[in-house]
Formats: sequence, C-alpha cells, structure tokens
Amino acid sequence: MGNIINVKELAAKYKEDIKAFALQREKDGKSVPTLATVLVGDDEGSKYYLESQTKVAKSLNLGKVNITLPQETTEEELLSTINDLNVDKNIHGIMVLFPVPKHIDGKKVSAAIAKEKDIDGVNP
Repeated sequence: MGNIINVKELAAKYKEDIKAFALQREKDGKSVPTLATVLVGDDEGSKYYLESQTKVAKSLNLGKVNITLPQETTEEELLSTINDLNVDKNIHGIMVLFPVPKHIDGKKVSAAIAKEKDIDGVNP
C-alpha cells in the first residue's frame, strides 16, 4: 500500500516557502515574483476567479497586475497586450482568463503567451 499524502499540509508548507522567498527578495531589494492577469469582457466566473487570485497573491506577498479590457477589445489589441507583458522584465507570469469574447481566437491568444511566463500551461 502507498503512502498517504496530506495535501493540506503540503500546500501550507509550499505557501510559507513562497511567502518567505518573496519577502526575502523584497528585503534584498530584488523584484518580487509578479503575476499579470488579463481579463477581456465581464465574465462573472472569471471576475470571481480574478478576485480569488488577487487575495492569494497578496497573502503570499507576490506582485499582481490585473489588466481588464473591454468586451469589444480586438484580437490584435489583446495580442499586443500579451506581447507587452512577455517582454516586461517585471512580469514573471501571465494568465489570460478564459473564456475570451467570441470574436477573439483563443488558440492564438494561448500561443501568444511566452512559454516561460505561461502560468496555466496553455501555450501549445
């Protein structure tokens, strides 16, 4: 029989390690790991998830940049925003909240996120 893993304990330890890491970087004058989230439109589920993420980031002393774009944002505008985040040295992770509006190709959006900053692993 295998070992039983207490996931709650494990998660709590990881969270404490992350918080300590971020606090030490801040104390050392280094950049704090920062997540950028991009929401296009006003999907209620996505907005709720965004609020939850923001609370977790704050509790871990991580940086958080929330970008909210209007429903009528074009695909080109969204891809440009993602590109700006890809090259921003102060952004360490990017997450686009899905669903995106129907006039935007979600596959193109996923592929536009730099692999090294792709928090959700959506880049094919």
